[in-house]
Amino acid sequence: MNTTHTESSAWKEAWASTHYDGCVTLTAVVGGHPVGRTESLEGWQVQSSAVESAVADFMALVRVTARNLATPEYDVSIGIAWSGDTPLVFGSADALRYMYAGAFTPLHHYTPVTVTVAADSDDIDFHWQVHDLAQDCINQGGIARPEMIHPPARND
Repeated sequence: MNTTHTESSAWKEAWASTHYDGCVTLTAVVGGHPVGRTESLEGWQVQSSAVESAVADFMALVRVTARNLATPEYDVSIGIAWSGDTPLVFGSADALRYMYAGAFTPLHHYTPVTVTVAADSDDIDFHWQVHDLAQDCINQGGIARPEMIHPPARND
């Protein structure tokens, strides 16, 4: 169920489902998020933290589904679609949490990131898989590291 009912809350829109065969899907708006009380980004402007959040939400759904169905691995593909002639651009937040547009890499095409996830791994290893997947997703937009996903040290 989606709870966005007005144009001003459309940036919150997300749809998730677990299918009868164990497949998991998530569709979420990652562009056009608010950047102040009265300002919002355009749909082609993406905060890297929005992509990280979508990846983390999706991976949490994968993890829960895997535990309930005893499915050890998932093939995951994450893409970003947008319309119009304007290239997709990623930005990250500065120290005051304002969108920093210093080094945008305009993307005319976003190549889906595909990986096999070990959904039955221990918590720390799974956290690292979430981190690495989010990093691969934002790297295309010129963002080097995730802002929000910080896994603990691995137990080697």
